[in-house]
Amino acid sequence: MPLQVIPRRDRKLNSLIKKATPMAYRKGRLIYRRGEPSTMVMLVLEGHVHLTLPKTGANRGRIVGIAGPRELLGLEAVTLDVPRRYTAIAGSACTVIH
Repeated sequence: MPLQVIPRRDRKLNSLIKKATPMAYRKGRLIYRRGEPSTMVMLVLEGHVHLTLPKTGANRGRIVGIAGPRELLGLEAVTLDVPRRYTAIAGSACTVIH
């Protein structure tokens, strides 16, 4: 689930953010897939990202979380050293840093 980055004035955090690579995604574009190995945490700068679980049988995939500006993605997978638990899809045009 998303985790909001607070406070905004953390010098070390801002230094890491400046060094990160921003990526722009169009609405509906896949950012990462459930089950993939995780080597990085991502931060949403603009827009929002849907975290989804895949289809099972007749059930459609469902949204289980939404990450907006200043929220982190993929933290569980990196800290627990497990594959990604959710699929991340751009819910709007968005910018995410890696």
